[in-house]
Amino acid sequence: MSEAEALKTDHENFQPVLNEAHPQAVQCAARASYLLQLVGSDHPRRADLQSVAETVANRWQKLVYAAEEQHKLLLAATNWYKTSEQVISVLRSLEKEYRRDKDWCHSEKAVGSGDIKTYLDHQQSKHGEQKEAFLKACILAR
Repeated sequence: MSEAEALKTDHENFQPVLNEAHPQAVQCAARASYLLQLVGSDHPRRADLQSVAETVANRWQKLVYAAEEQHKLLLAATNWYKTSEQVISVLRSLEKEYRRDKDWCHSEKAVGSGDIKTYLDHQQSKHGEQKEAFLKACILAR
């Protein structure tokens, strides 16, 4: 989780740099396009100007796409770690409950409560809640 959070912070620090570079990239591509309009079709450097304009535009698009994909992956990683922590918590709770070697019908709480049926209904309800939490965590983990 800490690695995903650190990468997310790095990405958040990179985003302003990307935003600051955008006007410069647009200006460079616009200047190359403007120069293309000024020079004739027979100009010896026309192909170079066109290449610069296309290269800047293509590389900028690739950079923005890569930044968006990285952001999506970081969000997915962070969500996965949060979900896995929830699943682990539920599993530990269930493991703790199921490791107990108790006879719920003859436990002190059941006998002391006076009404074993009510006590067992409460335990069954608690088990059902834990089961629902476990199933929900498993669905989130998928």
